[in-house]
Amino acid sequence: MAIGGYSATAILSALTGATTSVVQAGVLRSAAWVARGLRVPARNTLLADVVPTQAYRRAYGLERTMDNLDAIVGPLLALGLISLVSPRAAILISITPELLAAAAIV
Repeated sequence: MAIGGYSATAILSALTGATTSVVQAGVLRSAAWVARGLRVPARNTLLADVVPTQAYRRAYGLERTMDNLDAIVGPLLALGLISLVSPRAAILISITPELLAAAAIV
């Protein structure tokens, strides 16, 4: 479920760069958010399986911290990428981190 969620989010988000209409972009973004919503419980379950019970709070705290850091650093990196390539190409390149996350789960 987690691998499928990360992969689907990556593919659907990257396909947004290939759209030709606002409707297509909206449908793809909506589907990507649904896939993201499906992967979160699976990711949390995987985290709970690999962490000792007494370390749950620290593990989930670290996960939330990294998620918030990504919310800050990600857009800054995107701005840098857009300065190097076109916005459409940057969106297509965005598939890489999500697929790496899916590969890390495997």
